Amino acid sequence: MILFRKPVSTFRDHASAGFTLIEVVVALALIAVALTAIGSLIATTIRGTRLPSPWVPQTVVITVRAPDGPVLQINTVRLQRRVEQ
Repeated sequence: MILFRKPVSTFRDHASAGFTLIEVVVALALIAVALTAIGSLIATTIRGTRLPSPWVPQTVVITVRAPDGPVLQINTVRLQRRVEQ
């Protein structure tokens, strides 16, 4: 008694097992677009780090005293435009 029988393979089964040429071309096009976008982003980031910033940070300390309470001190940073000379 044969419980499991191996199906007879045909040429058509093997031919349809892979990807078609159009699927491969579309996948390569998508990869090319993604790599181009990543390259553009990296180039913009590198260019941005080389240029001097038009802003200069200035430390600001604010101290608030209540008449009968504790002292509250706030430290923050204020950005000012760089003065061109």
